[in-house]
Amino acid sequence: MERTRSAGFNYIDINFWDWGHSPESPFYNDEWLDWVKQIDEWGVSNGVTFHQAHAMVFDPFDESIESRRKADSAGRALTGAGILGIDWVVFHPVNIPDTDHDILLQKNVEWLRPFVELAAENNTGIAIENMNDYGKFNRYCCSADDLCELTDTLAMPNVGICWDIGHAHCQKSDQYSEITKTGHRLKVLHVQDNNGISDGHTAPYYGTVDWDVIKKALDDVSYKGEFTFEAHMLVRPVPDGCKDKAASLLYDIGEHICGI
Repeated sequence: MERTRSAGFNYIDINFWDWGHSPESPFYNDEWLDWVKQIDEWGVSNGVTFHQAHAMVFDPFDESIESRRKADSAGRALTGAGILGIDWVVFHPVNIPDTDHDILLQKNVEWLRPFVELAAENNTGIAIENMNDYGKFNRYCCSADDLCELTDTLAMPNVGICWDIGHAHCQKSDQYSEITKTGHRLKVLHVQDNNGISDGHTAPYYGTVDWDVIKKALDDVSYKGEFTFEAHMLVRPVPDGCKDKAASLLYDIGEHICGI
């Protein structure tokens, strides 16, 4: 967070997913609420606002101890979001191979509704993210149509859409058509670039996404949310002495695209 703030960013996404992998994570111990409050205090002291987060991805139909632990962390992410004043927590939809579309819709509604209700209790919302299947199988929510159908079926004011630009690029989606189709439901962006073949999570202009098309689509739906980078692969691979400069470059690229 210090590096991100020093690079110029005043808004930070809290990735509870990354904190949910190890049983030794502070996200799982008995003092986890104190840990979240410390993050909030740091944000207040450093002029940083937390507007969104990412919950753990898990299989809700897996009864293993590991899966139940991850399911618990998804609930904790919503409680933590309430403490941090976060507006939207990103969830991935449920996918079951070789399952009928209507059944997948039903399963997702049944699975998400309790989380949406918990989110409402914590004054936050859930943004459902678009997936990609690289054209190899029929995965639910790879399209704006699926996302709109799911959010409209849930029909709760604290449910919206997270559009991952990199996922859509791997899916060979028409980004302009898909983004504009989401309309008022679009609440969150995951901004990343890739080569259209693998989900590279690098910075804009380091892949083959057409960023002029993205900007026009966002303008045409009057998107007012954050321009949130999931472009860690610009920063992660470089030596420690270069990471601050890489983070600053990411900030400059964001300013350029947003016209700031």
